[in-house]
Amino acid sequence: MLLGRRTLASSLLWAALGFFATSCSGGKGGPDGGDGGDAPAGCLQVQPCGGDLVGTWRFVDGCLNSAYLSSGVIPQCPTWKIDGNIDITGTATFGTELSYSFDVAETLTVSQNFPLSCTTFASCADFGADLQSRETDGTVTCTGTATCDCVTTSSIPLTHSGGTYAASDVHVTLTESTAASPTMDVYCVQGNMLHLMSFSMSNGQIIPLADIVAQRQ
Repeated sequence: MLLGRRTLASSLLWAALGFFATSCSGGKGGPDGGDGGDAPAGCLQVQPCGGDLVGTWRFVDGCLNSAYLSSGVIPQCPTWKIDGNIDITGTATFGTELSYSFDVAETLTVSQNFPLSCTTFASCADFGADLQSRETDGTVTCTGTATCDCVTTSSIPLTHSGGTYAASDVHVTLTESTAASPTMDVYCVQGNMLHLMSFSMSNGQIIPLADIVAQRQ
């Protein structure tokens, strides 16, 4: 999500949200939470709270706010189901001198099940081809006839990145040494656990879209 080049979860989430809006003529949804896959305990169950980031953290796993993704299409297609899973390993280190480094491998999977009649496409294959054209960093597989099952998978191998960070209230801003611009996310430290969250704003409220959970070492 926010790791290194704001990797997979964030980019695929927004690609998916934009695609759903155009293919179903629906808007982005409300703040209901949710997650898919075998998410770690507490994933997407905490609100951004800030806290002390300094130290080394081992990534446990992550989850996506599948309910938020689904809410963009449910008004037009109530049976459209979306689920997501983040598989992540590695470590994050935040220094007292406001430098950070990530060493992380990540795989993001988003699954969709929906009636083809909810789309403007002639076949599930056509839907998959269009989605693939929008998702340049992953692979899309779509099967089915009247009902489509589509899976989008994106992966990065173990990668090192780093730069400087600034934490203020519940926000953390990362300025990667090789990136053109900084990225901002929200976070919460609870005991020895860290939640790093991509987010959206709805009616002035922070809506976590993805949550990466790590444990202090």
